[in-house]
Amino acid sequence: MFSCSCDLRYATTYEVADVGAQHIASILILLGIVLALAGLAILAFGHLPFLGRLPGDFSFQSGSTRVYFPLMTSILLSILITVILNVILARR
Repeated sequence: MFSCSCDLRYATTYEVADVGAQHIASILILLGIVLALAGLAILAFGHLPFLGRLPGDFSFQSGSTRVYFPLMTSILLSILITVILNVILARR
């Protein structure tokens, strides 16, 4: 996961908290970069015509109320994100 050059058996509470805070900060920075790239991709490519209209995406309408449940789109995006993260984290 991450390595620390200090010996934590003799570290003070502040040193241990500092190592944890640095790890959390790096995760938040990485998450921010991923979200920014996803936003730029949406702006650059616009709306994907097949996304949200896959077989398995359910839509119910009754009067003026419409309920949309994109089950297959959610599964597809989950698999795609899992594969991407596994490739990225396997290189570390």
